[in-house]
Amino acid sequence: MQTYIPRIKEKVIEEHLKAFPAIALPGARQVGKSTLAKRIIGKRKNTVYLDLEDPRDFARLQEPMAFLEANRSALIWTGTIGLVSF
Repeated sequence: MQTYIPRIKEKVIEEHLKAFPAIALPGARQVGKSTLAKRIIGKRKNTVYLDLEDPRDFARLQEPMAFLEANRSALIWTGTIGLVSF
C-alpha cells in the first residue's frame, strides 16, 4: 500500500478551482499529478474521472459536446489533460 505524500500546491489548486473553469497540472511522468487530482476530486461531489489511455473512456469523448453537456456541472479529470470544471 502506498502512502500519500501531501503536495504543497493542493490547497492552491482547490482555491483556483473555485475561481477558474479549468486547471492544468503539467509535470514530468510519475510525479503524482494523477494521485493529486484523484485526491482533490475525491473531496468533491459530482466528479467524472476519465483516463484517456483507457479505450472505454476515450470512446466517451467521441462526441465531446454531448459529453460535456451531459456533465455540465461536473468536475472532470482526464489522465492526459488535467482538471476541467464546468
